Amino acid sequence: MKMDTRSPALCAFKPVAALAALLAAVAQLAGCAGGQTVAMSAEDRASVRDYPVIHVVHYQSGPMNMMTPSDAVSGGILVQATGSTKLPRWYELERKHRLPDASVALRDSVVPKLQADGGLTSLRVQSQMLPLPVVEDLGAYRDKYRSGLVLEITTPGRGATYGVMSWRTYSYGLYGKARLIRLRDSKVIWADTCLVEGKDDEKLKFDVSEFEANNAARLKEMIRYSSDRCGRILVDSLLGRKS
Repeated sequence: MKMDTRSPALCAFKPVAALAALLAAVAQLAGCAGGQTVAMSAEDRASVRDYPVIHVVHYQSGPMNMMTPSDAVSGGILVQATGSTKLPRWYELERKHRLPDASVALRDSVVPKLQADGGLTSLRVQSQMLPLPVVEDLGAYRDKYRSGLVLEITTPGRGATYGVMSWRTYSYGLYGKARLIRLRDSKVIWADTCLVEGKDDEKLKFDVSEFEANNAARLKEMIRYSSDRCGRILVDSLLGRKS
């Protein structure tokens, strides 16, 4: 496949103190991975169930931005109050505690919902995760799969930041995207995004002490929960429903 040379690394965002601002920045940078929103026409929506196969592909998760007070200050009251100097980096947490992959979790939320709610029985999940960056030349999908549709699922960004006046309370957030591509003419017939974070949902807030408690059980719960919420938003959009 010809891949998009506008790598997420080139589109990286800097740490910020508010999760809403962090994920908003990710959303603004979504053009680095084909981030347009495309409403599905009534004709295309009616024909989706007629396709003998819908190939479901998912990409490696995008960057995770976890800010700690120690990133913002060297010593001082914030570090002492939170113990942030002891917090591992996110990639260390992923490795040590085998955290769920956000992209896989989003795929595993979308697929059964489309089967149950949309009656889409022709979904064929490709188990192999594709490497970033996301494909730019959609004709590469046609070369590989030949016919049908491709449902492309990506998670361009995630974040975990502490509150400005609540240094022990963190919020987790997820930004996800999906596109439905018609292979015969390499056309995107639907595309949308989902954005969930702790500002709007108490279930995505957690205490600094919960990063590694019980084998990072709280983090695992939030990854699955946020993916499920994002999956619901995307599925409702694809099916023409209100979330």
